[in-house]
Amino acid sequence: SQAFSREFPNVDAELEKAKEEGKPQELPSDALAWLSRGLLEEITAFVARAADPTWALDIAIYEYELPAILDQVKGALDRGADVRIVFHAKKGDSQTAENEKNLAGWPTERLRPRLTSSIFHDKFAVLSRVRAGKRDPVSVLCGSTNWTRSGVYLQANVVHIAERPEVARTYLNLFELLFGGADVSATRDWIDSNDPLPEDQPLVAGFSPRSDEKDLDAFVTMIDQAKSDVLFCTAFELDDQIDKALLGAPHDDVLRIGLQNKPSVITGYHRDRTADFAATAYLKEGLEGFLAEKTRQPSGILIHTKLVVVNFTSDAPVVISGSHNLSAAASGHNDENYLVIRGDPEVADCYGVELMRLYDHYRYRWLLDPKNKDPRPDDPCAGRPPNTLCPDNRWTANYFKEGTLEAADRERFGSPVT
Repeated sequence: SQAFSREFPNVDAELEKAKEEGKPQELPSDALAWLSRGLLEEITAFVARAADPTWALDIAIYEYELPAILDQVKGALDRGADVRIVFHAKKGDSQTAENEKNLAGWPTERLRPRLTSSIFHDKFAVLSRVRAGKRDPVSVLCGSTNWTRSGVYLQANVVHIAERPEVARTYLNLFELLFGGADVSATRDWIDSNDPLPEDQPLVAGFSPRSDEKDLDAFVTMIDQAKSDVLFCTAFELDDQIDKALLGAPHDDVLRIGLQNKPSVITGYHRDRTADFAATAYLKEGLEGFLAEKTRQPSGILIHTKLVVVNFTSDAPVVISGSHNLSAAASGHNDENYLVIRGDPEVADCYGVELMRLYDHYRYRWLLDPKNKDPRPDDPCAGRPPNTLCPDNRWTANYFKEGTLEAADRERFGSPVT
């Protein structure tokens, strides 16, 4: 990004020098902290709350890798906290070997491999007080962030911390089932029976695998109830009915602003499904003052956030977010979790603004990409040089034309005109 290039202008030269000297090419600690944007600090601070034997920490994790987190978890164990871990353990899987390596030396009674033919995709931790030998859950940390270098530093991700004992209890109940050794089939049966996904609750925790795709149906229902707008960030291939619901009908009156990151492309949607664009992650040139961008991460998913905000600009927004990839595999085969948060504009603002930050980043890059320099047929300022502003106010016309998505954008995101 331009912000990273401004903040750390010498990083690329330092990495190149390290390469020439045969040293590890590691980003400096201040650059990593900047890339984390507080995410790592939230995870480690959460774990650090397990301060002594009066606390318990139960972790369900897909990728157990990042040393800064692993050290903090081991520190909780060394402080006497009651720590247990369920980890992804698909037979013959490289991630299984990595998890086992990083958990070597742990007391075996505190570990439980999750044997699966799919993905144990959870990344949650439940913090509990220990009273009379029993756990009294206090808080849960969850979200989309894998405990890896890429998850913390190189991808767009979120961490949720719900300081809600009743929500933490639902996660703890599932953890106890997993730690007790339930297989995937038994877990699916338990979730089918114990995870009803009520439609009238302000905060709902959902889990998979399940057998009925009730989660996908619920997501579609919530998205289809959009009256003003749908904002979304998704990763990987979506279930067809989810994709159809997010994109809506061509030229409908719901603003649809989002990013879909599949392994080979980031696709943006600009107000409507008919205005999609393929965004580039890196640019070689830009407007005046553009700084060279050279630092790159390995190819793959850049936007790992799984987030939908329905009716963001209303007083009754709905937020859906977690580890769930909004796919059939996530519903019926993987271990997943997510939160549905209804009617909380303050929370929706946090997610919606982050989503728009990512969207604006990639929309800007699409506009500057040399491949997109041909004049657009709908350009209200036809004839202007590529990548220049309109010389007069012609560009504002559609924003005041009744029935246009530009007018809806102005009315929903801007202040009323008086």
